[in-house]
Amino acid sequence: MEREQYLAAIKTRMPEKRYIHTLGVMETAIALAKIYGEDEKKAETAAILHDISKYADIDWMEQIVQQQKLDQQLLGWGSELLHGPVGAYIAKSEFGITDEDILNAIRFHTTGRVAMSRLEKIIFVADMIDSLHTWYRIDELVKLVQFVGVKRPNAEARTEYPVLMVEVPQIDLSSTLIRDRLATGKTVTFLLPEAVETFIREEGLYGTRTVSSSD
Repeated sequence: MEREQYLAAIKTRMPEKRYIHTLGVMETAIALAKIYGEDEKKAETAAILHDISKYADIDWMEQIVQQQKLDQQLLGWGSELLHGPVGAYIAKSEFGITDEDILNAIRFHTTGRVAMSRLEKIIFVADMIDSLHTWYRIDELVKLVQFVGVKRPNAEARTEYPVLMVEVPQIDLSSTLIRDRLATGKTVTFLLPEAVETFIREEGLYGTRTVSSSD
């Protein structure tokens, strides 16, 4: 399939804002592929399809995990972790993509993994960078705080905002995952410092609140 066919296929499966985000990830991924000598067509395809199951029905995605014998630890974690592996399944079963590098770039674009390929790193970084401009009151935030980004080997962070890039070990964790778990009453033990979790609950952030003994 060509670019326009892929774009037409995903457009009906996501809100307009997510579609615009996907276009941004595509453009960034292609640019990074040019810089680092990666296959631009593969980067384009993986970027277009990376969020194809982001808004799919959760129960359906969990059925796919069970039927296809995917990692059972994905169950119960919601769309944030499900949509990568299920997206790879859709790319293969519905769009006939058999290139494992493309499939892995889709599969691990949220969590990352040890020993990622150059293409996987490109999609991971492109997805993160493109989202920064969507943050609430971002122009005010950059005046108040120093944003810190994580350097990834063989990929270059490109953003108009002042981001201090550092090198740290990979951690399979995302802020969206933590917010979703807090909002649905699931534990975030070991995912956040205790003081941070206490503050979030005391302030009632992300739909949480501290439960008193009288409740």
